[in-house]
Amino acid sequence: MRKLIVLMIVLFLFGFIGCTTVTEVVTEEQLEKSMEENGADDVEVDIKDGGKEMTIETEEGTVNVKTDMKNVDDWCATGSNWKYAADIDDGQTNAKWEVLGMASGEYAGLCHVKYTAVGPEGDATMDYYFSEDGESGYFEMDVGGQVMKQEWHN
Repeated sequence: MRKLIVLMIVLFLFGFIGCTTVTEVVTEEQLEKSMEENGADDVEVDIKDGGKEMTIETEEGTVNVKTDMKNVDDWCATGSNWKYAADIDDGQTNAKWEVLGMASGEYAGLCHVKYTAVGPEGDATMDYYFSEDGESGYFEMDVGGQVMKQEWHN
């Protein structure tokens, strides 16, 4: 369960940081503090290559992240992606976030990001839909054929 919590914190941080217009620099210390406040213990963050690579180490293991932002001025740049490999406890998880662009239909006006992961706890897919400021959005998750929808507002 701790593994899932750490991965979800990491995913949320990258979704929020990666898909919003960057107006301030996020430091290693700020990420460490945020993750520790959300339940992770003894977090160490190392940011490299202007933010395109990051290593996060916790007691549960290590997460390595690489990003390919197409246009940092476009908060929902179609084709941008983030990839990460997590070696936490006794298993390896590989995941990818891919920006699909602005959504239409039920989620019109929101950025659509597809998340896929393959790991020892099974495969997972999630579709995130969120506003430019990251203050509100939705996600749909399919795990083992069960679909869950969640909405958030700040």
